Amino acid sequence: MEFKHGAHCWATSGPRTCTVTLRCGLENKVLDVAEHETCKYAMIVETPAACTQATVDEALAEQQMLT
Repeated sequence: MEFKHGAHCWATSGPRTCTVTLRCGLENKVLDVAEHETCKYAMIVETPAACTQATVDEALAEQQMLT
């Protein structure tokens, strides 16, 4: 996901932006936030909303192998 046209950043950086990468996970959780360029942010978020049925089936199979 990309969020653009945020609040104006100081100096000549223009508006703030953020790119969010979603990963499959059991709960909503921010894993990482970084500012690689001035006022340009990147986030990695874990969420069940990013899971597909195939991902869920794979995780359940792995869990069964461990028990």
